[in-house]
Amino acid sequence: QLAASLDPSIKAVVALCPWLSVPSSSDLDHSVPTLILSGENDPVAAPAVHADIHYALTPSTTDKMLFEVESGNHSIANDPANAQGDIGRYGLAWLRYFLEDDQCYCPLTVEPSAATSQRLTNVTCPPVVACPPQLTVVQVPITDGVYQAGVSIISSGAVPMSGMVTMKAGGSICLDPGFNVAMGADFAALIESCL
Repeated sequence: QLAASLDPSIKAVVALCPWLSVPSSSDLDHSVPTLILSGENDPVAAPAVHADIHYALTPSTTDKMLFEVESGNHSIANDPANAQGDIGRYGLAWLRYFLEDDQCYCPLTVEPSAATSQRLTNVTCPPVVACPPQLTVVQVPITDGVYQAGVSIISSGAVPMSGMVTMKAGGSICLDPGFNVAMGADFAALIESCL
């Protein structure tokens, strides 16, 4: 969190049983999404005087979560398998959502866990937008992004040099005459369920 206060270009923070001798709101004043992992029985950084304070002093406008593991000690966050694997699950979901901006992981960051003695968050997930059954992509050039459809995608567009385009459909992807991928572009066509 101290690094996030100094460098706003940081995209996500995962604080492992954090400790500050005298935490202040100026130390923790930043807008970087912060996941705080702590152990209920931590003898080194007792949550009541460390993790809980970190959560409280992190601005309410900053996406944040406190995940306190029931009966956990100071080493609880050191292994992703701890807390029945929830340390790894929540840590990975947090990073995928905030670091990689993968919207699919937001619900995993906020779902309840049986391993917690305390869990606080102000994160709300954007509404899930259903994939259309069919999608036609004809742009020249095709804008970077992921294009998804429940059944099929048809495209006669062009992926430009250095473009990054992924098409995902549940049944078929038809690349009609005129479709083109320039050298140096990154293009993937995947047959998989729409999220």
